[in-house]
Amino acid sequence: MASDSEVVNLFQVRASVTPAETLAKLSADCEALNIDKHDVYGDFNGSSSSSSLRKFEEEVAHYLGKEDAVFLPSGVMAQMIVLAIARSAGRSSFACHHTSHLLLHEHSSFDELLKMHAVVVGGVEKEKLVRDALRFDDAVAAVATAPAPDDVGVLFLECPHREVGGRLTPLEEVARLSRWCAERGVHFHMDGARLWEALPTYAAASSSEGNAVHAFTGLFDSLYVSFYKGLGGLAGAMLLGSRDYVRAARPWLRRFGGNVFTQLPTQVAAWAGFRENRDAFTARRDRLREVVAAVAQATGRASDDANGPLVRFDPPEPTASLVHVYLRLPAALTAVDASSPTAADEHCARVVAAATECIVRAARASGVRCISMIRARPVTIDGARHLAAYSEFNLGPLNGALPLDTWLRGYEALCGELQRLHEAATSE
Repeated sequence: MASDSEVVNLFQVRASVTPAETLAKLSADCEALNIDKHDVYGDFNGSSSSSSLRKFEEEVAHYLGKEDAVFLPSGVMAQMIVLAIARSAGRSSFACHHTSHLLLHEHSSFDELLKMHAVVVGGVEKEKLVRDALRFDDAVAAVATAPAPDDVGVLFLECPHREVGGRLTPLEEVARLSRWCAERGVHFHMDGARLWEALPTYAAASSSEGNAVHAFTGLFDSLYVSFYKGLGGLAGAMLLGSRDYVRAARPWLRRFGGNVFTQLPTQVAAWAGFRENRDAFTARRDRLREVVAAVAQATGRASDDANGPLVRFDPPEPTASLVHVYLRLPAALTAVDASSPTAADEHCARVVAAATECIVRAARASGVRCISMIRARPVTIDGARHLAAYSEFNLGPLNGALPLDTWLRGYEALCGELQRLHEAATSE
């Protein structure tokens, strides 16, 4: 029986560091990047020869094939600036996938701050067990049936879609969406919070004879990228587009309170993370595919009946270095009681608690914890509503280096605990 301190965490993407170690690395990175002075209020009037911040923005813009870029404290601010520019141009609505961060995690900021309205794409499949990325036909239909189709000023496309396991809109459909937006004067924007994870798959699918990354990003009028997720920075985001577009975006940085005196710590960590990790994502995706295939095969053998595997990955073959992991719990536990809608929160808590107990027991028995945090969402299966227990999983430099035997030991133990939960439910 392993103690908590002895357990290997499969979900830990990078090694833990102390605040002092973080500050020491920032100092070393300043030396490596030749940063010898602070940026001040964004260095708006500076150039890449006089400002390290503007040099960083120029380097990322060049890498991603855009004319200019502006560094910001957060991705939420980047997305708000995109909406604010559209609002200033007289458009008061935008279109996005039903799992967009704008809808799920920002407390209706688009409405509260800008009085804009969302046209939701693909909402009819919200309760499907397997949900898709934004698709061309769904986007066109959503805009066409909106109360004011001509008022839609921006179409947001997340690459990859975090809330559906890192699924990607097919490249040919991204190109069709780009043309469709251009024909209608709709600004086509990429929510690229995890673009680095998606680039290897999109670049491989490109038929461009030139730079495949530029060919892909060139389909968008603007895009934003994050630096603290796969790249390992402290915080920070960047909004990229044409020179005129970024020039229009910079004043909004001040209007939204993001034009702070200096962004030196986040800028240094972001720049170093960009240089150190930008080329690592093909290997991370391929390693995750290897892990998922091996675990799926092993856990498939552990399943006891025709109801499907006890552990399921979505998508079955990852398209990025992230994937969703679903745990099959007893139907008696997950079935939603339609006659008692007020008990939804309590039901969700019971499902999460049951799944978490299995995870913890398996970790103590095997010395490997497979999953950090479980969530539950409503799904409809054969006409009946259930709560599906799942978790988001990301692969990074630390967990990616673990041997396959460690993964298999942990997941086989988890399947054993899930099997015991099913047997207990059957005997009741």
